[in-house]
Amino acid sequence: MTAAVSDRFDGRRALVTGGASGIGRASAELLLERGAQVAVLDREADPIAEAKDELGAAVGVAADVRDGAAVGDALGRVVEALGGPPEVLVNAAGVYRIAAAADIDETGWDEVLDTNLNNEYRIAHEILGMSMEDIAACNRYAFEASFLPEIGKK
Repeated sequence: MTAAVSDRFDGRRALVTGGASGIGRASAELLLERGAQVAVLDREADPIAEAKDELGAAVGVAADVRDGAAVGDALGRVVEALGGPPEVLVNAAGVYRIAAAADIDETGWDEVLDTNLNNEYRIAHEILGMSMEDIAACNRYAFEASFLPEIGKK
């Protein structure tokens, strides 16, 4: 691996949503290994506290990405803990309904859209509104494509 690839997150401030499990947690782990200062965010306090402690993340914040006010408050805590706004964003928070389309009611559909789509706008908009000079914004798909082959390799 070249130094340019392995060092590109060195010293950068990163926020990973969905950081308590799955792709989010693996992304946070990889960013930490690459030298980033990482904040992890997820819905539930206990799993995010556990992930923060096990990973050695700078901060773990519990907030529901579907709630704009909660996102604003959470980002305030993230900025304080990291010493500035995130420069790297991994929006890995997501929900999935395994059911036939006919069996998903409107409430369930709205939850999927609000968590998987609207949260990406909400968080990126809040971060960009912090007048950042430099941001490396990645959504979960771009991050997966870039790093998925490396996740889990030691």
